[in-house]
Amino acid sequence: MTPHPLLEVTEVARTEPYLRTVGEVFRVFRDQESGCVSYAVRLADGERWFVKEATTDAAQQSLNRARAFHRAVRHPVIVPQLHRFTRVAELTAAWRSSAHGAPKDAAD
Repeated sequence: MTPHPLLEVTEVARTEPYLRTVGEVFRVFRDQESGCVSYAVRLADGERWFVKEATTDAAQQSLNRARAFHRAVRHPVIVPQLHRFTRVAELTAAWRSSAHGAPKDAAD
């Protein structure tokens, strides 16, 4: 059986590009008070999903509060959170000129 592209993934490099590989991103909500970006995704089988991504530390805290709420409260009118996956952390480092590896015309 083919793994579900949203419920069985645990880690992605970048959220939006990943979602575009598994379905049609038919709506993006970028300007939210929480600092999160949300995506409406239609998978190949027609299923529609809502995916929310934290883009700042404050947004991550907001998602953590939402998760705690959803773990504590169950009600038919509250859409449950079904799964969480993480984005692979990117690495940023200071540029260092060296005799090895950097082209001679590379800007310092």
